Amino acid sequence: MLAFLTDADLPAARVARHGIGLAAHAAETDEIGSILAECAFAPEQAGFTAAHSSALNPCSGEGWIAAGDASMTFDPLSSQGLLHALFTGLAAAEVADSYLSGDTTAPTRYQQIMDGIQHAYRRHLALSYSSETRWPAAPFWQRRQSGFEKPNRATAAA
Repeated sequence: MLAFLTDADLPAARVARHGIGLAAHAAETDEIGSILAECAFAPEQAGFTAAHSSALNPCSGEGWIAAGDASMTFDPLSSQGLLHALFTGLAAAEVADSYLSGDTTAPTRYQQIMDGIQHAYRRHLALSYSSETRWPAAPFWQRRQSGFEKPNRATAAA
């Protein structure tokens, strides 16, 4: 899989909209190009999707509870999506069991856990982006180092 992360409003996003264009652009780079050549990479499918962070608030209500991507989504560079899906799936099941057993405070505790996850995620994401210093003039990195995450960030995969 070949992925390219950028903001949809930046000129680089044009390259990412088509798998063949993305693969050709990546093949021109020293680092990625040699890896693609070595494995004879050829894009079979291409996709383009938004990949920004989000949080549903509240994440539960009368008769429902959100888990996984329905409750919160994460920046792809954070690699938190799968862990979050597994954790919240289990936590949501426990909340549902507690609630159905008469514990009406269970959804509130779940919301508190989700708020804590969101707070920790934002703090760690800011630290991760602020530690990247190789491309200080690139708009993508300038936005993130100032703590700004555009909601229309996109990912393309070939």
